[in-house]
Amino acid sequence: MPLEMRAETPGAEPPTDWKEWHARVVAFARRFGDRALADDIAQEVCLRVLTYRRDEPVTTGFLIVTARNVAMRLLALRRREALVPSRGAGRLAGEAAPDRAEVVRRLASLPDRQREVVELTSARGLTERQAALALRMSRSAVCARRRSALLQLRRDERPRSQRE
Repeated sequence: MPLEMRAETPGAEPPTDWKEWHARVVAFARRFGDRALADDIAQEVCLRVLTYRRDEPVTTGFLIVTARNVAMRLLALRRREALVPSRGAGRLAGEAAPDRAEVVRRLASLPDRQREVVELTSARGLTERQAALALRMSRSAVCARRRSALLQLRRDERPRSQRE
C-alpha cells in the first residue's frame, strides 16, 4: 500500500508514514474527548485504512471523515453504556449477586433450546444473528427464546413472596 497521501490543498504536505498519519488523526480526534478516546479512534482509522484502502493512496479527507465517523460511533457506544445499568444494579442494599453455582443451577433449569440461546448470546457474546446461524433457526426465534429465558431467570430470582 502506498504510504504517500495526496494533498488536497495546493502546497500542503501529505503525511509520508504511519506515525505521521497517526499523529494527525490523534490531533483531530482530541476534540472529541480525552487522549484514550483519541488513541482508540486513531487505531480504528488505521485499521480501516489497511482494510479498505490497501492499494489506493489515502487522502487527508478520507482520514478525517473516517475519524469523525469512528468518533461518532464510539461516543454513541459510551452514551449507551452510561444509560445501561451495570450488572447487579437494582439490587437491594446488602443483597449479594448470585454466585456461580446459583447461576449454573438456574441455567440448568431452563429448557435446552432457551439455555443454548442464552449461553451463545450472553456467555459467548454472539449476536442474535450469529446465534441463529449456529442453531439453524431464525433470528426472531432466537430473540423470542432469549427473551423468554431471561424472563424466566428474573422470575426465579425474585423471592417467592413477590412471585404471586
